[in-house]
Formats: sequence, C-alpha cells, structure tokens
Amino acid sequence: MLAEQINELQQAIFKKNFEFDFYVVNLIDRLYVITNKEIKAYVISNEMAHDFKLVALEYEKKNQ
Repeated sequence: MLAEQINELQQAIFKKNFEFDFYVVNLIDRLYVITNKEIKAYVISNEMAHDFKLVALEYEKKNQ
C-alpha cells in the first residue's frame, strides 16, 4: 500500500499538481525524498525522526 501511495505522489509531482518540485516524507525509520525523477529512501534513527518531526511542526506553525 505504501509503495502505491509514494508512486502516486511522484506522479502528481511529475504532472506539476503540487506547489513544490520535491517532497520529504518521514515514515517511522525511513525518510523518503520524492521528486518527479526518483524516489530515495534513507534509514534514519529514532532521534533523527523525532528531530525531523519537530522541525516540520515548527515549519507548519510559521506558515499557517
């Protein structure tokens, strides 16, 4: 299921249905960087995942 959703997001980026050229998705122990050309997955530690979540939440607060 997850692979299908990531592929759908990649296709939408390719069709320019979104504002940005790439997206970063944080999924428990992996960080996915999705562009219209490729999908890269990086294994990350729990601490890095937590830090990434905090940065994302702070970004959301600033841009509401």
